[in-house]
Amino acid sequence: MKLTVISGDSFDVYHNQAIEKTLFDLSGDEIVFYLWQNENAVVIGKNQDALSECNYNMFTADGGKVARRISGGGAVFHDRGNLNFTFIAPVRYYDLSRQMKVVQDALKAFGISATLSGRNDVEVNGRKISGNAFYFHKGKKLHHGTLLIDVDTDKIKKYLTPNSVKLSKKGVKSVEARVLNLAEISDINADSLKDALLSALKEEYRKADFSVLDINDYADAVAERERVFSDKVWILGDEACYNTKVVKDSALGVLDIRANVSEGRVTAAKVYSDSLDIIAVERFQKSLIGAKYDGGDFII
Repeated sequence: MKLTVISGDSFDVYHNQAIEKTLFDLSGDEIVFYLWQNENAVVIGKNQDALSECNYNMFTADGGKVARRISGGGAVFHDRGNLNFTFIAPVRYYDLSRQMKVVQDALKAFGISATLSGRNDVEVNGRKISGNAFYFHKGKKLHHGTLLIDVDTDKIKKYLTPNSVKLSKKGVKSVEARVLNLAEISDINADSLKDALLSALKEEYRKADFSVLDINDYADAVAERERVFSDKVWILGDEACYNTKVVKDSALGVLDIRANVSEGRVTAAKVYSDSLDIIAVERFQKSLIGAKYDGGDFII
Protein backbone atom coordinates (compact mmCIF):
# COMPACT_ATOMS: atom_id res chain seq x y z
CA MET A 1 0.00 0.00 0.00
CA LYS A 2 1.23 3.47 -0.91
CA LEU A 3 0.42 6.48 1.29
CA THR A 4 1.03 10.00 -0.01
CA VAL A 5 1.18 12.99 2.33
CA ILE A 6 0.65 16.65 1.43
CA SER A 7 0.80 19.57 3.85
CA GLY A 8 -0.58 22.74 2.28
CA ASP A 9 1.06 26.13 2.71
CA SER A 10 -1.77 28.29 1.30
CA PHE A 11 -4.53 29.83 3.41
CA ASP A 12 -6.82 30.59 0.46
CA VAL A 13 -9.97 28.50 0.59
CA TYR A 14 -10.49 28.25 -3.19
CA HIS A 15 -6.89 27.23 -3.80
CA ASN A 16 -7.06 24.61 -1.06
CA GLN A 17 -10.33 23.22 -2.39
CA ALA A 18 -8.73 23.01 -5.81
CA ILE A 19 -5.75 21.09 -4.43
CA GLU A 20 -8.09 18.67 -2.68
CA LYS A 21 -10.13 18.06 -5.85
CA THR A 22 -6.96 17.64 -7.92
CA LEU A 23 -5.71 15.04 -5.45
CA PHE A 24 -9.04 13.24 -5.64
CA ASP A 25 -9.19 13.29 -9.45
CA LEU A 26 -5.58 12.36 -10.14
CA SER A 27 -4.69 9.99 -7.30
CA GLY A 28 -4.17 6.33 -8.15
CA ASP A 29 -4.08 3.12 -6.17
CA GLU A 30 -3.03 4.83 -2.95
CA ILE A 31 -4.18 6.60 0.19
CA VAL A 32 -3.71 10.36 0.18
CA PHE A 33 -3.56 12.41 3.38
CA TYR A 34 -3.81 16.19 3.03
CA LEU A 35 -3.50 18.83 5.77
CA TRP A 36 -4.63 22.40 5.10
CA GLN A 37 -5.89 25.62 6.68
CA ASN A 38 -8.12 28.43 5.44
CA GLU A 39 -8.13 32.08 6.40
CA ASN A 40 -11.46 33.79 7.11
CA ALA A 41 -13.79 31.52 5.14
CA VAL A 42 -17.31 30.16 5.44
CA VAL A 43 -17.57 26.76 3.77
CA ILE A 44 -21.05 25.44 3.01
CA GLY A 45 -22.18 21.93 2.10
CA LYS A 46 -22.83 20.89 -1.50
CA ASN A 47 -26.63 21.27 -1.22
CA GLN A 48 -26.84 24.34 1.00
CA ASP A 49 -28.00 27.88 0.18
CA ALA A 50 -25.11 30.29 0.77
CA LEU A 51 -27.41 33.24 1.43
CA SER A 52 -29.33 31.34 4.12
CA GLU A 53 -26.34 29.81 5.91
CA CYS A 54 -24.34 32.98 6.56
CA ASN A 55 -24.49 36.76 6.60
CA TYR A 56 -23.12 36.72 3.08
CA ASN A 57 -23.00 40.44 2.34
CA MET A 58 -21.53 41.35 5.72
CA PHE A 59 -18.96 38.56 5.61
CA THR A 60 -17.72 39.30 2.10
CA ALA A 61 -17.65 43.05 2.85
CA ASP A 62 -15.43 42.21 5.83
CA GLY A 63 -13.01 40.43 3.49
CA GLY A 64 -14.25 36.88 4.01
CA LYS A 65 -14.68 34.27 1.30
CA VAL A 66 -17.69 31.99 1.02
CA ALA A 67 -17.01 28.60 -0.56
CA ARG A 68 -19.11 25.60 -1.55
CA ARG A 69 -17.52 22.17 -1.07
CA ILE A 70 -18.18 18.95 -2.97
CA SER A 71 -19.38 17.05 0.11
CA GLY A 72 -22.63 17.36 2.06
CA GLY A 73 -23.14 18.53 5.62
CA GLY A 74 -23.49 21.95 7.16
CA ALA A 75 -21.81 25.34 7.04
CA VAL A 76 -18.59 25.96 8.99
CA PHE A 77 -16.38 28.95 9.70
CA HIS A 78 -12.64 28.55 9.08
CA ASP A 79 -9.74 30.67 10.26
CA ARG A 80 -6.14 29.82 11.13
CA GLY A 81 -7.34 28.45 14.44
CA ASN A 82 -8.84 25.53 12.53
CA LEU A 83 -6.94 22.64 10.94
CA ASN A 84 -8.48 20.60 8.13
CA PHE A 85 -7.57 17.05 7.13
CA THR A 86 -8.52 14.97 4.11
CA PHE A 87 -8.27 11.24 3.40
CA ILE A 88 -8.65 10.08 -0.20
CA ALA A 89 -8.58 6.41 -1.14
CA PRO A 90 -9.93 3.83 -3.55
CA VAL A 91 -12.74 1.77 -2.07
CA ARG A 92 -10.49 -1.14 -1.13
CA TYR A 93 -8.25 1.05 1.08
CA TYR A 94 -10.89 3.39 2.46
CA ASP A 95 -11.57 2.61 6.12
CA LEU A 96 -13.42 5.27 8.10
CA SER A 97 -12.71 3.62 11.46
CA ARG A 98 -8.95 3.66 10.83
CA GLN A 99 -9.09 7.21 9.56
CA MET A 100 -10.93 8.42 12.64
CA LYS A 101 -8.52 6.45 14.82
CA VAL A 102 -5.68 8.55 13.40
CA VAL A 103 -7.48 11.68 14.59
CA GLN A 104 -8.29 10.23 18.01
CA ASP A 105 -4.75 8.91 18.51
CA ALA A 106 -3.27 12.29 17.58
CA LEU A 107 -5.43 13.96 20.22
CA LYS A 108 -4.37 11.39 22.82
CA ALA A 109 -0.83 12.76 22.47
CA PHE A 110 -2.17 15.91 24.16
CA GLY A 111 -4.10 14.00 26.82
CA ILE A 112 -7.40 14.54 25.00
CA SER A 113 -9.93 11.72 24.84
CA ALA A 114 -12.26 12.26 21.87
CA THR A 115 -15.38 10.28 21.01
CA LEU A 116 -17.37 9.90 17.81
CA SER A 117 -20.86 11.30 18.02
CA GLY A 118 -23.93 11.32 15.81
CA ARG A 119 -23.61 11.21 12.07
CA ASN A 120 -20.31 13.02 11.63
CA ASP A 121 -19.01 14.76 14.77
CA VAL A 122 -16.07 14.25 17.10
CA GLU A 123 -16.66 15.47 20.65
CA VAL A 124 -14.70 16.12 23.82
CA ASN A 125 -16.69 16.38 27.04
CA GLY A 126 -19.91 16.51 25.03
CA ARG A 127 -18.83 19.45 22.88
CA LYS A 128 -17.93 19.38 19.19
CA ILE A 129 -14.27 19.71 18.21
CA SER A 130 -14.55 18.24 14.70
CA GLY A 131 -17.13 17.86 11.94
CA ASN A 132 -16.66 15.43 9.07
CA ALA A 133 -18.12 15.05 5.59
CA PHE A 134 -17.79 12.63 2.69
CA TYR A 135 -17.70 12.38 -1.10
CA PHE A 136 -17.81 9.27 -3.30
CA HIS A 137 -17.20 9.09 -7.05
CA LYS A 138 -16.07 6.45 -9.52
CA GLY A 139 -14.56 3.98 -7.09
CA LYS A 140 -12.89 6.58 -4.86
CA LYS A 141 -13.91 7.97 -1.50
CA LEU A 142 -13.02 11.21 0.26
CA HIS A 143 -13.34 11.91 3.96
CA HIS A 144 -12.48 15.36 5.25
CA GLY A 145 -12.93 17.11 8.55
CA THR A 146 -12.17 20.09 10.73
CA LEU A 147 -10.27 20.30 13.99
CA LEU A 148 -11.07 23.34 16.13
CA ILE A 149 -7.92 24.50 17.87
CA ASP A 150 -8.40 28.19 18.57
CA VAL A 151 -11.16 29.37 16.25
CA ASP A 152 -12.63 32.85 16.77
CA THR A 153 -16.06 31.84 18.12
CA ASP A 154 -17.24 35.46 18.04
CA LYS A 155 -16.98 35.28 14.26
CA ILE A 156 -18.93 32.03 14.21
CA LYS A 157 -21.72 33.85 16.02
CA LYS A 158 -21.41 36.94 13.83
CA TYR A 159 -21.36 35.28 10.43
CA LEU A 160 -23.11 31.89 10.55
CA THR A 161 -26.93 31.85 10.45
CA PRO A 162 -27.98 28.22 10.98
CA ASN A 163 -31.57 27.11 10.60
CA SER A 164 -33.48 27.23 13.90
CA VAL A 165 -34.93 23.78 13.22
CA LYS A 166 -31.41 22.34 13.11
CA LEU A 167 -30.38 24.03 16.35
CA SER A 168 -33.47 22.77 18.16
CA LYS A 169 -32.66 19.23 17.03
CA LYS A 170 -29.23 19.60 18.62
CA GLY A 171 -30.74 21.02 21.79
CA VAL A 172 -28.55 24.14 21.67
CA LYS A 173 -29.25 27.83 21.24
CA SER A 174 -26.30 28.61 18.98
CA VAL A 175 -23.44 27.02 17.04
CA GLU A 176 -20.72 28.68 19.13
CA ALA A 177 -22.27 27.34 22.34
CA ARG A 178 -21.87 23.77 21.10
CA VAL A 179 -18.23 23.86 19.98
CA LEU A 180 -15.01 23.56 21.96
CA ASN A 181 -11.59 24.88 21.07
CA LEU A 182 -8.89 22.32 21.86
CA ALA A 183 -6.62 25.11 23.12
CA GLU A 184 -9.06 25.62 25.99
CA ILE A 185 -8.16 22.22 27.43
CA SER A 186 -4.61 21.56 26.24
CA ASP A 187 -1.35 23.20 25.20
CA ILE A 188 -1.89 22.70 21.48
CA ASN A 189 -1.52 24.66 18.24
CA ALA A 190 -1.82 23.93 14.53
CA ASP A 191 1.82 22.95 14.06
CA SER A 192 1.91 20.59 17.02
CA LEU A 193 -1.38 19.00 15.97
CA LYS A 194 -0.08 18.51 12.42
CA ASP A 195 2.96 16.71 13.83
CA ALA A 196 0.77 14.53 16.05
CA LEU A 197 -1.53 13.65 13.13
CA LEU A 198 1.41 12.64 10.95
CA SER A 199 2.86 10.52 13.76
CA ALA A 200 -0.50 8.82 14.34
CA LEU A 201 -0.89 8.28 10.59
CA LYS A 202 2.52 6.62 10.30
CA GLU A 203 1.77 4.39 13.26
CA GLU A 204 -1.68 3.33 12.03
CA TYR A 205 -0.41 2.69 8.48
CA ARG A 206 3.06 1.55 9.48
CA LYS A 207 3.16 -1.09 6.74
CA ALA A 208 2.51 1.47 4.00
CA ASP A 209 5.13 3.00 1.72
CA PHE A 210 5.12 6.71 2.58
CA SER A 211 5.91 9.51 0.15
CA VAL A 212 5.52 13.29 0.13
CA LEU A 213 3.92 14.98 -2.88
CA ASP A 214 4.90 18.39 -4.26
CA ILE A 215 1.57 19.81 -5.39
CA ASN A 216 3.41 22.38 -7.54
CA ASP A 217 3.89 19.57 -10.05
CA TYR A 218 0.14 19.82 -10.71
CA ALA A 219 -0.14 23.62 -10.92
CA ASP A 220 -2.19 23.68 -14.13
CA ALA A 221 -4.72 21.15 -12.83
CA VAL A 222 -5.06 23.06 -9.57
CA ALA A 223 -5.54 26.39 -11.38
CA GLU A 224 -8.28 24.88 -13.56
CA ARG A 225 -10.23 23.65 -10.52
CA GLU A 226 -9.64 26.86 -8.58
CA ARG A 227 -11.53 28.76 -11.28
CA VAL A 228 -14.54 26.51 -10.64
CA PHE A 229 -14.51 26.81 -6.85
CA SER A 230 -14.13 30.60 -6.93
CA ASP A 231 -16.93 31.08 -9.50
CA LYS A 232 -20.01 32.81 -8.05
CA VAL A 233 -22.29 30.51 -10.03
CA TRP A 234 -20.83 27.53 -8.14
CA ILE A 235 -20.89 29.36 -4.79
CA LEU A 236 -24.34 30.93 -4.95
CA GLY A 237 -26.02 28.27 -7.05
CA ASP A 238 -29.65 28.55 -8.15
CA GLU A 239 -30.86 32.14 -7.96
CA ALA A 240 -34.26 31.45 -9.50
CA CYS A 241 -37.38 32.81 -7.79
CA TYR A 242 -39.91 30.33 -6.38
CA ASN A 243 -43.44 30.95 -5.16
CA THR A 244 -43.50 28.32 -2.41
CA LYS A 245 -41.18 27.49 0.50
CA VAL A 246 -41.41 24.65 3.01
CA VAL A 247 -38.81 23.96 5.72
CA LYS A 248 -39.12 20.62 7.48
CA ASP A 249 -37.17 17.97 9.30
CA SER A 250 -36.78 14.58 7.61
CA ALA A 251 -34.75 11.39 7.64
CA LEU A 252 -32.27 13.21 5.40
CA GLY A 253 -31.96 16.13 7.79
CA VAL A 254 -33.47 19.60 7.61
CA LEU A 255 -34.88 20.26 4.14
CA ASP A 256 -35.43 23.78 2.79
CA ILE A 257 -37.69 23.20 -0.20
CA ARG A 258 -38.27 25.96 -2.75
CA ALA A 259 -40.78 25.27 -5.50
CA ASN A 260 -42.94 26.80 -8.17
CA VAL A 261 -46.49 25.51 -7.77
CA SER A 262 -49.14 25.94 -10.45
CA GLU A 263 -52.67 24.59 -10.05
CA GLY A 264 -51.57 22.47 -7.11
CA ARG A 265 -48.63 20.82 -8.89
CA VAL A 266 -44.88 21.42 -8.63
CA THR A 267 -43.40 22.65 -11.90
CA ALA A 268 -39.89 23.42 -10.65
CA ALA A 269 -38.03 22.78 -7.39
CA LYS A 270 -34.78 23.29 -5.55
CA VAL A 271 -33.95 21.53 -2.29
CA TYR A 272 -31.35 22.86 0.13
CA SER A 273 -30.11 20.59 2.90
CA ASP A 274 -27.26 19.87 5.29
CA SER A 275 -27.66 16.15 4.64
CA LEU A 276 -24.44 14.19 4.26
CA ASP A 277 -26.12 12.15 1.51
CA ILE A 278 -25.91 14.57 -1.39
CA ILE A 279 -27.21 12.02 -3.92
CA ALA A 280 -30.36 11.29 -1.90
CA VAL A 281 -31.14 15.01 -1.71
CA GLU A 282 -30.76 15.35 -5.47
CA ARG A 283 -33.05 12.35 -6.01
CA PHE A 284 -35.67 13.85 -3.71
CA GLN A 285 -35.46 17.14 -5.60
CA LYS A 286 -36.17 15.36 -8.89
CA SER A 287 -39.09 13.48 -7.33
CA LEU A 288 -40.83 16.75 -6.48
CA ILE A 289 -41.49 17.64 -10.11
CA GLY A 290 -45.15 16.95 -10.77
CA ALA A 291 -45.91 16.32 -7.10
CA LYS A 292 -49.07 17.68 -5.49
CA TYR A 293 -48.89 20.57 -3.03
CA ASP A 294 -51.72 20.75 -0.50
CA GLY A 295 -50.84 24.15 0.92
CA GLY A 296 -48.65 22.76 3.69
CA ASP A 297 -46.56 19.94 2.26
CA PHE A 298 -45.76 18.07 -0.90
CA ILE A 299 -47.46 14.77 -1.76
CA ILE A 300 -45.11 12.61 -3.83
